[in-house]
Amino acid sequence: QQAAYERVSKEKTSIIHFHIGLQILMKAVFTGHVDPFSPLSFIGIEQITKADDFELKNSELRISLSELLLRVGRRAIRTAAFPSALTYLKKGISFLGDNGWDLNHELCLHLHESACQAVYLNALPARVSTYVGIVMSHTKDFMDQIKCHHISMRTLATTGKVREAIDNFFHVMKELKEEFPSNTAPMTIFSSLSATKNKLEKYSSEGILSIPRMS
Repeated sequence: QQAAYERVSKEKTSIIHFHIGLQILMKAVFTGHVDPFSPLSFIGIEQITKADDFELKNSELRISLSELLLRVGRRAIRTAAFPSALTYLKKGISFLGDNGWDLNHELCLHLHESACQAVYLNALPARVSTYVGIVMSHTKDFMDQIKCHHISMRTLATTGKVREAIDNFFHVMKELKEEFPSNTAPMTIFSSLSATKNKLEKYSSEGILSIPRMS
């Protein structure tokens, strides 16, 4: 069987994997009969991700598959399955194709944001800038760029480029209309710390720790 499989062209094997995966997903996930994170669903997803260089023309199906891959990619990140997460997210991006930003801008943005996070978590700092650049070139609203800026700052800091990370931080704060003085005297810092302390006095440590983390 392995010998026969190896004699089949790469194009044909991609088609085979895709249609096997699609049949499983169509009968299970897309009909709502099976949870998207069930073992059966992942069998279909794994088959889909093996379909290299497979061009899909149906726009609705491209979006549905990309949405599913975004969900499982994010789930993989939450469960620390970082290599799998990156595989799913990259495949989701590829299904949207070259016109993905026009086809579904929000979905394409979320896929690239999550892929940016996945390459960071896979310790691939050089590839973070690639995804950051793509998002920056396809978005105008600064709030659409904020997550990638955050990941970029973390990448710079963890790779020893602390000065660049700090500069990036001040750039983000400026865009958010949070101004910082260029020259700060010790008394200015002390005054700001005192003001912050006074605001926090009405809260207990337990109350502060119970506040949900920002997403």
